[in-house]
Amino acid sequence: MATTQSVAAGMISPMPRELTERGEDRKSQLLAHAATLFETRGYADTRVTDIAAAAGVAKGLLYWYFPSKEGLLAELIDDVQSRLRHLQGDALEGIDDALERIYVGTFVTVRFVAEQFHLYGVLAAAAAGQTDAPLARSIARHATDTTAVLEEGQRQGVVRTNESAELLAYSISALVNELVRFRELGLVTGSIDSLAGLAARSAVHVVAADAAAATRGLVAWGAAPPVSPGPAVASEPP
Repeated sequence: MATTQSVAAGMISPMPRELTERGEDRKSQLLAHAATLFETRGYADTRVTDIAAAAGVAKGLLYWYFPSKEGLLAELIDDVQSRLRHLQGDALEGIDDALERIYVGTFVTVRFVAEQFHLYGVLAAAAAGQTDAPLARSIARHATDTTAVLEEGQRQGVVRTNESAELLAYSISALVNELVRFRELGLVTGSIDSLAGLAARSAVHVVAADAAAATRGLVAWGAAPPVSPGPAVASEPP
């Protein structure tokens, strides 16, 4: 079951539409072509006809799946968020300790955001100023997932309680996004995995109730080499 959304004057009205497996595949292909064009040309300079041409379909078919270019953008943002959540879910399966979940979840998120960095930038620029901001909803949804883990950690006594779980969740999000951005700017170097390890360790230390809890949360995963400042290249993780 797929749901298309009608976007007009900042209002979103859900219009349920059932798609066959082939229809779902075609929709995914259209989103992929849109993502590529948004990255290479920019959102503003990409027309619906450009996306249809790249996919080899008529413009009318694209409008059958998406009511507008803005609606396509909203679904593309949701698609990116959904792919990240699936990666996180697979990686976190079988892990119950809250701090271990923060470590693994942060690691996976950094890798994904780094690989999709330019697309995230395009989506953020395209969504700027929209009355109904799909990117803001996506960020809030991710923070809600992280908040739930942190609240469980607070109940377990391993996550600090002098800050709200929600605020800590947004702090982790800021840590992830800024470290990836700094790597793209060349301010930190090293592999994506070494950066992910740094972010994951830092996130655990930021939210842990104390140093002992942080150590227990990290011991199962070991320590990755640090990301180095400046031009030197950090070594690959073992």
